[in-house]
Amino acid sequence: MGIVTTALLLSLTGGGRPISYNSFEFNHHLYHMVVANVPGGFCEVKTVQNDWLVTAHKLLANSHPVVAITGTFFSPGSEKAVAEILVDGNLVSRGARGTVVAVDWYGDVKIFDVPFNRRIDWSKYQFGLRGAVRVVDGGLVRPNPVAQRFHDSNIWGSAARVGLGLKPNGALLLFATKDHVTLSELGRAMKLHGVRNGVSLDGGSSTCFYYNGKFLIEPHRKLCNMLVVSQKL
Repeated sequence: MGIVTTALLLSLTGGGRPISYNSFEFNHHLYHMVVANVPGGFCEVKTVQNDWLVTAHKLLANSHPVVAITGTFFSPGSEKAVAEILVDGNLVSRGARGTVVAVDWYGDVKIFDVPFNRRIDWSKYQFGLRGAVRVVDGGLVRPNPVAQRFHDSNIWGSAARVGLGLKPNGALLLFATKDHVTLSELGRAMKLHGVRNGVSLDGGSSTCFYYNGKFLIEPHRKLCNMLVVSQKL
């Protein structure tokens, strides 16, 4: 059985705040979690990207987010992302594999699957990324990276993980752990907090979780893209 902090109720509801942080323990692993009340209109979700690998500090320098997590996968050799990234309506990277996380022009976050090698009509969205691994689908924990055409066997193993998911009310939950867990373990931790649809993003040595001016988990390598959440003034 997983052990959760006594702040579970607040974490499930977001505590009535636009962006709220909580940590919890599940199956002896420590997770960081942020709940962003996106439907309330008090926070905004964006992607940030650089054309080559830079430190996480530099990648976030101009966005000043409340919370930020690692984005999609990249090639260390080319220093480029290997999946699609949409920044302010502009497709800055291409790649046709994996689940999509997209933010429409009204600020709502969507998670959806697109078949391998099929193009996406990004015109409905302002920000987004592709290349995520589906871990929670309709409330069921059932990761299947092979079916999504992910070939790296390390994805199946235990590693530090980054994930995000949506609750039925549209709230966005961001997760990260530096403990080594499987995709299924991550999915069960996400489901415990009400996530109905969720994905795993780039993890391992790329795992990054930034909150309120501090890196609670700092990556062990440079990055080229992240997903950030800011509070509207």
